[in-house]
Amino acid sequence: MAGIECLEPAWPETCRYFDPALMDAEYARKLLSVDTEYSEEAKGQQRSLEYVSFSRDGAARCQKLALGAEVPNGASLVEDPNSIISAFFLFQKRRYYKDSTTSEIRTTPETWLHLLDGLMVPSMALEVLHDNNGGHGSLVSKCSTGGVHGCPDRRSPFCAYHVWVKVGGCNNLEHFTYARHDFHTGRGLLLVLGTAGAMFIRRLTTQFRGQNRVNIFHVLLALQSSYACLIEDYRWRRDYAVQDVESKTGYSSLTFPDIEPLSPEQLTLSRDIIRISNSLQSLVSSSVTERSTFGFLSSQLNRFSELCQSFPDQTMSAQTLENLCDALAQYHSQTDARVSQIQALKLRIDAQWNVVNALIAQRDSQVNINIAAATKADSELMRGIAVATLFFLPGTFLGTFFSMVFFSVDSSPGGGRLLVSKWIWLFPACAVPLTVVLALNYGLMTGLPVTLRIFKKR
Repeated sequence: MAGIECLEPAWPETCRYFDPALMDAEYARKLLSVDTEYSEEAKGQQRSLEYVSFSRDGAARCQKLALGAEVPNGASLVEDPNSIISAFFLFQKRRYYKDSTTSEIRTTPETWLHLLDGLMVPSMALEVLHDNNGGHGSLVSKCSTGGVHGCPDRRSPFCAYHVWVKVGGCNNLEHFTYARHDFHTGRGLLLVLGTAGAMFIRRLTTQFRGQNRVNIFHVLLALQSSYACLIEDYRWRRDYAVQDVESKTGYSSLTFPDIEPLSPEQLTLSRDIIRISNSLQSLVSSSVTERSTFGFLSSQLNRFSELCQSFPDQTMSAQTLENLCDALAQYHSQTDARVSQIQALKLRIDAQWNVVNALIAQRDSQVNINIAAATKADSELMRGIAVATLFFLPGTFLGTFFSMVFFSVDSSPGGGRLLVSKWIWLFPACAVPLTVVLALNYGLMTGLPVTLRIFKKR
């Protein structure tokens, strides 16, 4: 919204992790003012921010942070001595219009700006959030002494590790995650935006109950795998939709013994085929981005583990690292297989489009053949009528002509002669012009004058 850049605090410069050599503050503020749509209160503005807090005692609790004009500094939640990680959830959806797109945030512009500043989100992560196609990025922050957020401990070589990922929209879904590990405190923070926040919260609170050795990559794995399950569920629904089309045509490598294919007369080029094809293409794009995300997280996990080795109390055990690597590799492999399967579904539905086209063309050809046969039968019938007319027309003409009043028979005694009236010239005088007029009119309707001109030229 206009004027958001004038609000205080002046994010992103006030962010502890802001690097003017890498980050464009003006572009970030432009995204907040031009490329963001904020939900009004009448449209269901989100009044509280849900977050899951992971404690050292193994508890994973879902809590709420009240949203208003003044938002508590999110860093204070992370600095809770009993908290290991805090994961915040906010609704966000990319809206597509005829000539523009915007990112919908269910809060006010003031609250969103305070959240970004309070949770100290670097502007580079916001750029990925506003990207339609998804993506990922990472950052290792060095310690600093100046600015609003000076590092409390200069003895450590690094200040924080950041990673963010976004998977493009699929089936009206959206998913973005920003994660940070603070090496000074050994605690983590995640900001999750999208449309599946409620499902993610249930997953985290049940999966990590009783776990006291949780790091940000455990939570990232849980979030990404949950989103992968949503995509897989949607992929199955598209699979069933393709099978439904194949059962209607009867042309498929699969067999449907209990389903009778539709007759060619019942087949149409349904919009469903186009929708299925388009949704499969979107599914391929999302799955490819998801596959790239799992590969990216695998490489970043090793990088994060190496950084943690500089902090003896935060070092990741070899077993934990190996388990996380194996889990990420498994999901990467499953996503790779899903991409291949979706591409196969795309080929199958495209083949059904060609099958339906061919069956409809065959049906139309048969209809044309039937019409031609009926036309031929009508032509033969008319030929018979024309032959009969040829036999009876001369007699009909003569009978009509001599029955006119222009002819009479002399009935006087000794007569018997045929008398012709002097007005007989009226018959040709009327019949000939009328015939000429009708012939010309027929010629105008059938293009006969054009034909006559052609013959004259020859």
